[in-house]
Amino acid sequence: MLQPPPVPEATTAGGYLLVLLIVIPVAGALLAVAAGGRNLERIALATLPFGLAVAIAIALTMVPATGPLVPTAPPLVFRKYPP
Repeated sequence: MLQPPPVPEATTAGGYLLVLLIVIPVAGALLAVAAGGRNLERIALATLPFGLAVAIAIALTMVPATGPLVPTAPPLVFRKYPP
């Protein structure tokens, strides 16, 4: 019998936060196009706090599961090219 794939601890049960992260900007863009030119800035400013709230919710969900978030950078690789 096939086993279900392992679910990372940082995801929510339904994965709704990741869906919202995609849906909110797309819905805002569609609404802005439908509303017209004058309302474009208002709709963009109205959707920004919702996107920020979802990003914060994702970060807060990940902290207990993975520990503190530490920024990392890939190592710099210097290559010598032939002259």
